[in-house]
Amino acid sequence: MTPSGQEFAARFPHLARHCRDEDLAAILEKMTLRRLAPGERLIEEGTLADRVYFLLEGNLVVTLAVAMGSAEAGTFGPGTIFGEVALLDPGPATATVAAAGPASVLGLARVAVEELRAAHPRAASSVLQALAFVLSERIRRASDWLGELRGHAPAHRITLLGAFRALLGLPS
Repeated sequence: MTPSGQEFAARFPHLARHCRDEDLAAILEKMTLRRLAPGERLIEEGTLADRVYFLLEGNLVVTLAVAMGSAEAGTFGPGTIFGEVALLDPGPATATVAAAGPASVLGLARVAVEELRAAHPRAASSVLQALAFVLSERIRRASDWLGELRGHAPAHRITLLGAFRALLGLPS
């Protein structure tokens, strides 16, 4: 069951703070609910990604392909917005995302945002403002993380996995 506008606003304040009630209703109407079973993959690294996700319930594990299989980068918890780059610039997914246990996500496809832009421009603008906020927060965290490493850690400690965690907003 899709959450009400008020429930969604409480879980995703970065999006809701830019929306009027009718904007939020228009956005929710364009979203698709997906329930995941434990271990079920939502995103497969390397496959086409073209939507942003809003994690309603449960936890999702993020993994990266590495030479010897895969490496866990971290987990997303309820209230996380992810996949924003895929919405803005569709292309191959940079990681695999799977349910750690039962989980529910709302997805918003790029085509749905284009439809919102035509029918509800203020709602589409709210989505894009929220994604810009999420991206800027992640870039700031990654910059802080790299700055700390430059000042306090030997260069060999800078890892691709650490940089990826910082960009996703995952704990390092």
